[in-house]
Amino acid sequence: MVGRIGIVVVSVLVGASLAAAGPTVRNGSLLYVRPLGGNAPPWGHLFVSASDGSGARDITPSGILDVQTAAWSPDGRRIGMSALAQGGTSSEIYGVAADGSGLRQLTHNDLPDRQPAWSPEGRRLAFASARTGLFQIYSMRADGTRQRRLTDQSEDCETPAWSPNGRWIVASCELGWWKLIRLRPDGSGERRLLRGYPLTESSPAFAPDGSLVFARGAKKAAGRGIFSVRIDGRGLRRLRASGGEPVVSPDGRLIAFTWMRDGVNQELFVMRRNGTRARQITATNGINESGPDWQRRERLVRMSEARRRAP
Repeated sequence: MVGRIGIVVVSVLVGASLAAAGPTVRNGSLLYVRPLGGNAPPWGHLFVSASDGSGARDITPSGILDVQTAAWSPDGRRIGMSALAQGGTSSEIYGVAADGSGLRQLTHNDLPDRQPAWSPEGRRLAFASARTGLFQIYSMRADGTRQRRLTDQSEDCETPAWSPNGRWIVASCELGWWKLIRLRPDGSGERRLLRGYPLTESSPAFAPDGSLVFARGAKKAAGRGIFSVRIDGRGLRRLRASGGEPVVSPDGRLIAFTWMRDGVNQELFVMRRNGTRARQITATNGINESGPDWQRRERLVRMSEARRRAP
C-alpha cells in the first residue's frame, strides 16, 4: 500500500515539474517575399526557409500572381498575406496554412488592402487599406468579418504591428515625414510615439518583451539605421547603422532584417538583439528579398531539463 502511494506521489510530482516548466519558445522558419529571378516575371513569391536561410522553398498558393507582404500567425500554423490574384485588379488579404495550402480570401475591395498583422491571440488582423482613397489602418476578425477603420489621419498610414499584450497597435503614418504612431486596438488614444524632423520611421515590429524595433531614415548618417524603443517612446537606441524591415525572433535573441550591402542586391541578414554579429543568410544575385517574419514554435521541456531547473 505504501509503495503504491509512493508511486502516485512521484507521478504527481513529475507531472507538476513538467507543468511548472511549461513550453519553451523556439525560432521556427523564416517567411519572406522575393521574385523568382531569371526570365520569370518580376512578381513576388512566398518563400520559407530555416532560420539560417537554408532549405528555401516557394510556397506561393496556386492562383496568386504577386505576393506583397506576409506574416505568421502567433501559433505558427497560419500565414496572413497581401497578394494580387490572377485576374485581380488590386491586392487583397488572404489566409493560408503554413505550407501555403488552403487559400482563403479575407477582404474583397476594389482598392488595395495590404500588410496584415496578427493580434497576439490570433483572433484578429490589423491591416492597411486604401478603400477611402488614403491608406488607413483597419482591423478585422481572422475570418475577414467585422472590418472596422482605426486611424483617422489626413495622410497615409501603413505597416501596423500589434503589441504582445494586445493593448497597442503601432503604425507608420505620413505626418509630413513617415512617423510612428501608437493607438489602442479600438482606434482610441492615437498619438505620435517619437519627436523629431526630418526623420522617417518605418517597419515597426514588436519584440516578445513589448519593446519596438523599427527602421529610421535621416539626412545625416548618425540618424539612420535600425533602432529600438519602448512603447512609451523612451529608451531610444540605435542598434545598427544600416538595414531595414527588422523583426525580432520569437525567443527574443535575434533580429532578421534586410540590407542592400552592395547597393544592388537586397538580402536577408540576421544579427543579435543588441545589433552585433550580423551575418548574411541569403545570396540571390539580382533578386531582392523583403518582408522577413519569424515563425513561433513551442516545445515542452523534457523531464531531464525540468529536473535540472527544479530548485
